[in-house]
Amino acid sequence: MSSSQGADTGDRNSKYSRESGNRRTEERRRGEGPSPGVRHLTIVQYNCGNANHRLARPLLDSLDPGKHHILAIQEPYYNTYTKSTYCPQGFQLLYDPKAATRVCFMVSKEIGPAV
Repeated sequence: MSSSQGADTGDRNSKYSRESGNRRTEERRRGEGPSPGVRHLTIVQYNCGNANHRLARPLLDSLDPGKHHILAIQEPYYNTYTKSTYCPQGFQLLYDPKAATRVCFMVSKEIGPAV
């Protein structure tokens, strides 16, 4: 075998790899291929600025747990009476309940652990 034959084989293999990768990418975009049913997560980030929950609540209540999977909330309002912050229905609150806490996450209950 000559060295030029080896180079041709290498070129064909690398070309095949690129084409194969592009084909798989296209299949995934169409929901086909090796991982059909892959869901995309939507993350909503909002800075409350320690605003009273009455100001942020209408926005949080308008979010659909089926479409908005993770809410990343900066400077959530800390309610000194309940020792927590507001969390809309359909979401699980991940929060360190202290007045100094600067961020919390609200994760949709509609997403499973496999997502």
